Amino acid sequence: QPSTKTENTLTTSMDSVRLVAEGLAALLALFFICNIWQKKKREARGRLPEPDGRWPIVGHLGLLTGTTPLYKTLAALSEKLGPLFSLQLGQRRAIVVSSMDFAKECFTVNDRAFAGRPQLEGWKRLGYNRAMFVFSPYGPYFLELRKIVANKLLSSQQLRLVKHIQPRRVF
Repeated sequence: QPSTKTENTLTTSMDSVRLVAEGLAALLALFFICNIWQKKKREARGRLPEPDGRWPIVGHLGLLTGTTPLYKTLAALSEKLGPLFSLQLGQRRAIVVSSMDFAKECFTVNDRAFAGRPQLEGWKRLGYNRAMFVFSPYGPYFLELRKIVANKLLSSQQLRLVKHIQPRRVF
């Protein structure tokens, strides 16, 4: 009788270990399939070239650190990848433009596409649902706020009124 009870307990624990192992194997397979699918999706989209050496969480931040100045690192990358390439900076993708023609096109022809800001949850909470000038996304509301700030807050008359206040050194 005691040996049957021990065998049942042993069988139950072996079954649970097997079940956990199968579950982990299924999750691992799903992870690899999703990675392959996302990689193919990215390649099909025709992304900008990006340098090798991207880390899983920090992206290309490891390439930008070191003793070499940032502008030299970016210049070397632009010589290698071309005048327009992308970097993964943490969870955000950044576009690096190192050609005068591309920069002119970005800021004149496609200025509305580049005028947006990332919509972060912290900005939404700190900025009263993005109602503050600094946190509001580009659009009619932002344009109206910008007009008010330029005419009322940063006008030459207002700046003359606060001119007597001496700026203090912060650090």
